[in-house]
Amino acid sequence: MARKEESKEKEEDIRWKYLLNELLELIMSRLFLGDFISFRLVCKPWSPISPAPLSIPPHFDSQKYQWFICIPNNNKGGCNFFDPIYKNSYFVTIPYIAGAIIRHSKYGWLLMSKGEFSFFFFNPITRQTIKLTDIMQSYKSKGITFSSPPTSKDCIAFIYYNDWWSISILTCSPGDDEWNCKYLFSNEEKFIGSRCNPVFHDGALYCLSMDGRIGVFVQS
Repeated sequence: MARKEESKEKEEDIRWKYLLNELLELIMSRLFLGDFISFRLVCKPWSPISPAPLSIPPHFDSQKYQWFICIPNNNKGGCNFFDPIYKNSYFVTIPYIAGAIIRHSKYGWLLMSKGEFSFFFFNPITRQTIKLTDIMQSYKSKGITFSSPPTSKDCIAFIYYNDWWSISILTCSPGDDEWNCKYLFSNEEKFIGSRCNPVFHDGALYCLSMDGRIGVFVQS
């Protein structure tokens, strides 16, 4: 009797194994991150079907449904995700971002850097990457931000840097061949930016100084 039951279970496993990939991909596209991982563990042939989980079903508004992300100090491509609604946490390894630093986050995208010259946008949900052209010289930035999602045609990335003598604003959009740099050599007000990221609003870049003043840069 026991052998018949075991045989029946093996037959059921075989039927699960040969489900159409199109059907499995459709199911996976509707799953949250935790359910996605569990689904792929049901059967070995299912594991390589979809290379990247959506984590959030397509019918959710990603601007209203936020996830928290944290990269461990070892920075080997591991990411901790926390779902504030269901209060679940997940750990995912993303080799591409190993060694990268999160500079700013907005609109579901991360603006990241590797080293002093390489910057790129990364969407941790879809795994989409949009690279910016490399900076030609080193800038110890005070703050970094971007104006709109990198998939938008009006997206601009801003890097702000200054010292006692000058102020530098670097701008670049996805697809540009180089960064545009504006130097203000006369820092007569001795405006020294804080470590807070600047804020881009209504065509102007707002920067906070170490002593609480606000500097405004309007792109011409």
